[in-house]
Amino acid sequence: MTRIPEAELVKKTVTFRVMKVPDDPVMPKDSLLRWLCLCLGLISENESRDTVVRVLDSVLSWQAKGVDPTAEEIAEEVPGASEKTVRYHLKRMCDAGVLEKNGKKYSLTRADDDPRLLSFPKAFFLRNADEASAPAEKVFARLLEKYSR
Repeated sequence: MTRIPEAELVKKTVTFRVMKVPDDPVMPKDSLLRWLCLCLGLISENESRDTVVRVLDSVLSWQAKGVDPTAEEIAEEVPGASEKTVRYHLKRMCDAGVLEKNGKKYSLTRADDDPRLLSFPKAFFLRNADEASAPAEKVFARLLEKYSR
């Protein structure tokens, strides 16, 4: 079997989870944030570190007011985390497609045709699915050609 340079071909790894919606209609905000971070693949099950959860909390707080925050503004709202740590998590979220960076400001990914904050979850999942499926379709078509000879 011919070997391919697998590590060189991987552009990014995106993890997301299909999750059950919690039954508790009055679940506290911190639990809902943790659920969302788990769903988006930002944390793992039973992960004790919560800095990324607090960073997302700050971004959502700003975004709910219609403001795209800077890393400095977010860091001020994440006690115990250095600005360097906050920037690390912001970069991870940008790389995963959760956030977009425009200059020094961060915002949640949104659908091109729907700027509402509520469009974030669907935009996140669809963009990542489209990005992954386009090259897979090309390779699959080439593979099918190999079977038709």
